[in-house]
This record gives sequence, structure tokens and C-alpha cells, in this order.
Amino acid sequence: MPASPPTVTVDSFRRNASTATSRKPNSGDNSDGGASAAILSGASAVKVKSRSLMFGAKAKALCSASVVYFMWVAGSAALLVAYLVATRMGVFPVTLGAISSSQAPLLSESTLETVVRLPIPPGNVAVSDKGRVFFTFHPEYHQDPAYSFNVGEVKGPASFAAFPPINFQRSNLKSVLSLRVDHLDRLWLLDFAWHGAAGRGPQLLCFQLLDRGLASQSEAVLAEQEAMPALQFVFPPHVAGLGSFLNDFVVDRDGRTVYIADTSLLAQTPALIVFRSDCHCAFRVLHAHPQFFGQSAQFPAAGYAVGGFAGGLVGLKIHLDSIALTYSDSAAQLAALRKRARALLHQTQTQLLRPRASSATAADTSLDGGSEALPPGHASYSERRLVLGALTGTELLTVRDVNAVARLCRQSNASAFARHPQDATRSVDPHRHPLYAALQRQLDAALRQNLRRASATKPVTDGLTALSGGGAVVLTDVSQSALTVATLSADDGVVTGFVPLVRSPRLLQWPDGLSQAADGSLFVTASRLQRRFGRAVDASADDAAAGGGGGGGGAILRLAARHVVGAALGAAAGGARVAWAAPVAAGQ
Repeated sequence: MPASPPTVTVDSFRRNASTATSRKPNSGDNSDGGASAAILSGASAVKVKSRSLMFGAKAKALCSASVVYFMWVAGSAALLVAYLVATRMGVFPVTLGAISSSQAPLLSESTLETVVRLPIPPGNVAVSDKGRVFFTFHPEYHQDPAYSFNVGEVKGPASFAAFPPINFQRSNLKSVLSLRVDHLDRLWLLDFAWHGAAGRGPQLLCFQLLDRGLASQSEAVLAEQEAMPALQFVFPPHVAGLGSFLNDFVVDRDGRTVYIADTSLLAQTPALIVFRSDCHCAFRVLHAHPQFFGQSAQFPAAGYAVGGFAGGLVGLKIHLDSIALTYSDSAAQLAALRKRARALLHQTQTQLLRPRASSATAADTSLDGGSEALPPGHASYSERRLVLGALTGTELLTVRDVNAVARLCRQSNASAFARHPQDATRSVDPHRHPLYAALQRQLDAALRQNLRRASATKPVTDGLTALSGGGAVVLTDVSQSALTVATLSADDGVVTGFVPLVRSPRLLQWPDGLSQAADGSLFVTASRLQRRFGRAVDASADDAAAGGGGGGGGAILRLAARHVVGAALGAAAGGARVAWAAPVAAGQ
């Protein structure tokens, strides 16, 4: 019976192949040559097949991993979009801006004068004691080809220049929206650093403006000195980190306290930030306070419908936004204040322009070297109030007795925070000082105790400024393309009346920044953000803006002092309250 052929397996092929290749061939032995060749060819075929199987398995695994990675990226992107829509835009909007039209504005559109026409809509404006006008191009338009710098100074009706210089802005600034000039003629810039995600993070800068009439140096020397910041403070992450939006601010007359509104579009934790230049530190207070939140809203704005997307399910939601500081000063107090401010400015400028003056000396002189703009006993210390509110909120808020901040800082010896406890020549991070946390708790409690609702209704407001005298504030009314005067009670700061000041759908398209000059005139910007957050419902809106000097850009406008003073007196005398309809849910 013939023997059955031997069974050949993959393992036997590999063993035989390895044996055949390791054994030296014998030239005299040809009997096994054919068998050896067959074994080797079979082993090669098995190797190729096994490699093909391994490659196929790896390809399948790689394909599966790619699919999983793609699904993870797509899911993360979808969640991010949903988060942004739910936070910045919001769902289920209510209708705002339904203002009563029964009362005509106090001023006609013709009282608005064009200060300068700009290629890009501006964000905010600030006017110095000497009448110098500074502005920001709104960061929302940073991708525009004409956006070559962020902060500028008006030089004429159709001319402007970068300030500080372009090189400084490109290396130090990321996204400046708000700016202010204080009573010591210092220009303050607030850089929100693209919601805390760019550069070193949000920062506050201060530049000492110089009086050309007091200086004998050349213009080039003065310009070089002005371009050196007297202060450049980077906010620590626990005060203003990723997701923050340092939107608006106001500088107190004490020259050392800055109050900042953190809108917090992404982090969704609006708060008030208090910066003190004497201790070079900042405090986050009233964190995520319920009254600081806006609501999802839809409203008209200069021929556009803002919000109400996706069949009325998505609206615009912007939290704590505008902030102002009111004073109740008599004419004599104002005169004394300005006299003191001029004396301090002269002293500061003299020290700044000394030969060999370093930037550190400049900072110490202008911000910490006895430059407090008001003596501690000045009457205005007991008559100051913060006025603030969310853009899409319905309430106007006040914080009474904000001088408690200065009192607590003096009692806690906050100016010693930045000095080393054992070595006065060394500096430390003041936010790590043992007393910092205790002082923050005290500030939070004091401001929380004094927070009040001044009015249950208000317009859609993106800008605030206090008029001289402390009895009224001017609010921008986005939905009506108008400015509105709110008169305040001297006792408790409650709003006693709203009166339309001026209305112009042609010129005041999304009125934004406000600044009152030393002569009493009022400056306003129109940022035209309805084109960013809305959809056009009136094709003639942009044409009308073009005819008024807007076009694809924007303008800074001005109300002369005689109009502002007369309007404020008329508002106070009339006391008429403009009625805003209660918010209406979408679809009702």
C-alpha cells in the first residue's frame, strides 16, 4: 500500500527553509537540489501571503483609527459650535427695544457733527483735556484689509494716525476695544487679547499724554516719551483668563482705581474687576452675579434684524457690558479738581522729561508717586456711584459708595503688596501676598452689599457715560439708533426718567462708545455691528449710511456742549420717563 504523502504545514515550511538556507550546499550531492528549491519557493510564497495578511490587518486598523479620529474631531467641532451658539448667541430669544415713540428726541439729527470719517467702523472714543481725540478700530473688523492698526488719534476731518506707534501695537497689542482718558490726561487702553487666548493674556496699559505748551522739547522727543507706557499690567489667569472678555472700563478720579466689566462671552462668568495701581494688582469681584447676565434677545437695529435666527430660536446674548462712574460735584468742586489735576500734570511732565528718566521712574511718578487726583477728604468721595448693565439685559444697575474700595485698600495697606516682606528692594507677585485673598473677599462683600437695581427697564445699551454734575448718564440705544439720557435720584441713584436725546438711523448705526470732553461736548462712535450679528431687512439702510459718511467704514460724531448741557437740563426739568415694553418671547 503506497505511503501517504507527508503533511506540510506553514511551520514545517519555515523550519525546512531555515534548515536549507543554513546548510552549506554540497557540490557533489545533487539528489536533494530539486526538493530544496521546491521548499524554498514554497516558503517564499507563504512569506508573501503572510505579509499581505499583516498589511491588510494594519490598513484596516489604520482606517478604523482614522474614522474614529475624524468622528471625534467632527463631534468636538459640533459641540464647540453648539456651545458658542448657546453662549454668545443663545436660544429662545425675547424681543427687546420696543421703545415708546410718543416722545420726540430733545435734539434733531442736524446737531450731530462729523469729527472724522474712517475706513473701518470705530469701537470706542476718548477725548483728552486738551481736546485730543483717540479711538479704536473695532476688533470685529480685524480681517478688513484697511485694518493696519488698532488704536489711533484723530489728526483732522479726514486724517488719523496710529497711537501708540504701529511697531509698538504690533508687538504689544492684540485686541483693544475700550480706551479712556482720565483726569490726569493719561490714556488707558484695555486689551482683551481675544478672550484671553492671545499673547500673554488680557492687559491694561497707561500712557501719559504731554502738554505741548509746558514743554520746550521738540515734537519728536515728546512723541517718543508719550509712546512709552507708564504702566503695562497683565491680568493673572485667575482674574481674567481664557474665556474672559474685558469689554469696558472706567478710571476713578483717585487716579489709582480702575473698574472693568468682564462680559465673559465664552466662559459665561461675567464679573467686575477692580484694578489698583498702588499695589499693582487686580481683584475679581461679583463673579457670575445673577444680575450681570444678559438674556437671549432679538431686536431691530438700523434696517437689520439682530437675533431671531433658525426660525426665531437663536438670538444674541451679551452679558455685563457698559460701565460709568457718576459724581455729584458742584462748580467749585470741579474747578478745584481741575486746578489740582493741572498742577499734578505739570509736576508729572516735568519729572518725565528730565534727562535719563527711565520708564520705571515714569511709572512711579505718574501712577504711584503721590499723584492721587483727589485728596481723601474731597466731597466726591462720598458721592460716587458705578452705573452698569448687560447689553441684552433689561436692568440698569448701580453700585453705591464705591469709595469703600479706596478705604479698604488703605486700611489693608495694599500698597505694600508688591514689596517683599523682608527686603523692600525686591518685588513679589502681589496676588500671592497673604492679605490679597482677605482683601478680595472684603471688596466683594462691600460691592455686593451696595449693588442695587436702578431701573427695571432700559434700552439695548452698548455704551454709557456720566454727564458732568452727576445727575444723569447718557446711554446708547442700539435698537433705536439713538442716545438716551437717564436722570438719577440724588438720594439712592434710582433712575427717575429716560428721555431720548438724539436719534439718527442714518448716522447712529449701533452707537457704541461715548466720551464727554472737558468743554462739555459729547463724542460718540457708531460701530455698525448689526452687520455682524444681524440680517438685512431694509436694503436702503447701508445706502443711507453711505450718504451720511458711513459706507463701508464709519465715523466719529460729536454733539456740541451747548446742545448737551441744554438737553441735560431739559431732561432733568421734564422728568418724563420713556416706556420700554416688557420683553416678549419669540413667536408671541
